[in-house]
Formats: sequence, C-alpha cells, structure tokens
Amino acid sequence: MDLLKTVLSPPIRTLHRRGKERLLLAVLCLSVFVIASCASGKVRETGPAPEESAQAGNSDAPGVSETRPPKEEPTRAGDAGALGGVSEASPAPEAAAQPGNSAVQEEPSEPGLDEDFLGEDFFDEELEEEIRVYDPLEPFNRTMFWVNDKLYFYIFKPVARVVRIVPEPARESVSNFFTHLATPVRFVNSLLQFKFKDASVEASRFVVNTTVGVGGLFDVARKEGYPAKEEDFGQTLGVYGLGPGVYIVWPVIGPSTLRDTAGLAADSFLDLVPYITDDFGVYVGVEALDRVNELSLDKDTYEGVKRDALDPYLFIRNAYMQNRKGIIAK
Repeated sequence: MDLLKTVLSPPIRTLHRRGKERLLLAVLCLSVFVIASCASGKVRETGPAPEESAQAGNSDAPGVSETRPPKEEPTRAGDAGALGGVSEASPAPEAAAQPGNSAVQEEPSEPGLDEDFLGEDFFDEELEEEIRVYDPLEPFNRTMFWVNDKLYFYIFKPVARVVRIVPEPARESVSNFFTHLATPVRFVNSLLQFKFKDASVEASRFVVNTTVGVGGLFDVARKEGYPAKEEDFGQTLGVYGLGPGVYIVWPVIGPSTLRDTAGLAADSFLDLVPYITDDFGVYVGVEALDRVNELSLDKDTYEGVKRDALDPYLFIRNAYMQNRKGIIAK
C-alpha cells in the first residue's frame, strides 16, 4: 500500500531519452543471451497479513482505524443531546444544523471517503495498471537497474555537477543543438503517423532554428509558439497497434520495451551525428556530452524518487509505461 501511494507524488520527468546510439546493436546481441539465461519468474512481494491491520487496540496498524463508538450509544438518553440530535430520536431538524454539531456529524464520513475512494477504488486501479506490465525478465532488469543506479551516482551525476559550473543559458543552448539534430527523427515519424501538421512544424522549425537560431543553438521557433514534438519510431509502432512487449532495462540507456528497443535501432539511422563524422570515439563523446548536459539541467529528479519511493524500480517502471502510453494516445 505504501508503494502504491507514492504514485500520488508528482510524476517524474522520464529518464529515457531518444536513443541515437550505434551501441544499441551490441545491446541487442546481449538480449539474446539474457533471454536464454534468465529464468522467467517474477519477484513476488508479500505484504503484511490483512488480519494485522484489523486487530483491536492496535493504533499503529495501517488503513482506516476502527475507533468509532458503537451505533447503539447515540440512542442513550444522555448521548442524544451531546451529538446534537444526530440520532433518530431527535425530532428537531434544526438541532443537526447547529454550528457546534456539524463537526461531529462530518467526523464519521471522512474515514469512509478515504477507505472507499483512496483505499479501494484508486489503488485497485493503479494495481491493475501495474499488472499489465509484462516483466518476465525482472531479475535481469533489477540487476541492470542497480548497475545504472551506481553509474548515475558515481559517474554521471558527479560529472554533471561539475558541468553545472557552465552558465545555464550555455547548457540550454547545447540542449537546443541536440534537439535540433534530432529533427529528422521527429519529422519522419510524424509523417509515418499521418501527422502532417506536426511534420510541417518540424520542417519549419529546422529552417528557422538553423538560420535565425544560429545552427540550432537557440530555439527561436519555440519562443514563437512552435515547440518540438516528441516523436520516435517506437511511438509510431504503438500508433499502428503494436504492443510494448517485454519490459527491458538496458545499461546506460535505461528503461525500455521490446517495441521501443526496435524503435531506437530504427531511429539511429536518422541520427545526423554518424553522417557528420566516421570516428566512433567522437560519436561516443558527443552522445556522452548530450546525456551529461541533460543531467546538469535536471533538478535531481532521480534523487527524489530514491528518497520517496518504497521500490524505485517499480516506480520508474510504472512511470515509464504510463508515460509512453500517454504519448502514443496523443
């Protein structure tokens, strides 16, 4: 229950960015080994027995406390006046509307609201959403999640904090430049989804930001009311009805699915960086710069998840799947 309540916290910004890595081909080869070596079987989480929360006199038990007085007590002669005529024996309707008695009348309704709305309907719906995630590789995914967690705290985030020495407007210009380079991915996928208006916006953005925006360093089109659309081939496959498939956590790349992994591989052919340079080391350095720069602009979102979520793996998994579902539905 504590885990599911964390869904009420503000949604985290997705840690997954569009993949432009040629290293994805090697990762795909790794998936063959993973599927062959990892035994299926999800990690089952067991909570406390429901009887424990219903024990009488246990003030620490979770859920709605059952400390209401017995229903027969308000019908006693000395209690009818104390409750302001709430009992059926009071003939005067104005007694229930007295200012001093309104709080007593509302008190028993509040626990019922929490129990019915938040305790049952809301959390059951969230649980159903969680069950829909197909995660047969959870042992492997949790291992990769742990690897990425260590890479984040011991390598990427310390470097990002050093990069924060650079003024934020300069780092935003770097982010604008990489967003500008991803224009072919957004343009082609907008066409494939028959979003011709969005495709024309992307084409106009590319022309305006290349010229007026000094090669994409300044997002002039966004200031004029034409922001970049979030489009990729994984989303295109989803629009055509292909399901997400197996949930996968890749090293460095982060959360993904079988469908989105195929989308990353397809989008890599629209990446402009390999067409600019054939040096693989330069390509890796450019991609690393993009990731570290984005982390430097991030307001420690992942740290908040680690601090507040009971199980960060489940929280990020559900947030990623819900985010992708929402993007495809647009």
